[in-house]
Amino acid sequence: SVTDMEMLRCCHVFEHQQALVVAHRTESTEILFENIRRAWKAMPDSVRPANRYSSKRMLHFKDNDSRIEVSVAGETRGFTAQMLHVSELAFVEGAGALMTAIMQTVPDTIDSLVILQSTPNGVGNEFHNLWVAACKPGGNEWIPVFIPWFEEPTYCAKKAKITAEELEARQDDAAIRAKEIVRLHGVSMEQISWWLSTLENKCFGDLDRMEQEYASDPQSCFLASGRRVFDRDGIKHYA
Repeated sequence: SVTDMEMLRCCHVFEHQQALVVAHRTESTEILFENIRRAWKAMPDSVRPANRYSSKRMLHFKDNDSRIEVSVAGETRGFTAQMLHVSELAFVEGAGALMTAIMQTVPDTIDSLVILQSTPNGVGNEFHNLWVAACKPGGNEWIPVFIPWFEEPTYCAKKAKITAEELEARQDDAAIRAKEIVRLHGVSMEQISWWLSTLENKCFGDLDRMEQEYASDPQSCFLASGRRVFDRDGIKHYA
């Protein structure tokens, strides 16, 4: 991710940096570390920092004593890091205990960096509570950042497969939600064509799954995710 590449850059450029990436599953740590290792290996020979020793989860640079490590949630006590990235926090079991432990690893300095990143997984969990508080004036010191699907330039059909008139004439659930997205966010017909195609072919027509994986706004994606007891639209209405 962009976050991990920035952490790798800081470890490359500055001395005595310690960066920690925490994932919710062992499989995820392997994928994240492989991405970091691939970026390090892709550096030109003239600037690639020498690795002090080989590890399955860590790059420890020889010349500047900086290191970047990937760990599984629950294995982080005793590690001090100026930079911390927690991946998929909403899916971590015991996220509250993890956050209590992991935040003690980060010093209170101006150059420290902590990023909590996740796909939503329902409401009322640790990640959702942090998000809600961050969005309230004076709630906490976290900075909320939401990136909707239409900010990704590749999420766009080369040619629109539906016109505005054709979309307006449809009354199925997918079309109703698509029209709402167009009205609220001003996306193009090429973008909404991609959205409709992805809904049908990757999310199998499941609007909740689509809202969770390719969210347009934070309220909808939180309500669409997780194992809900109550109807999403009813919750949205009363909220």
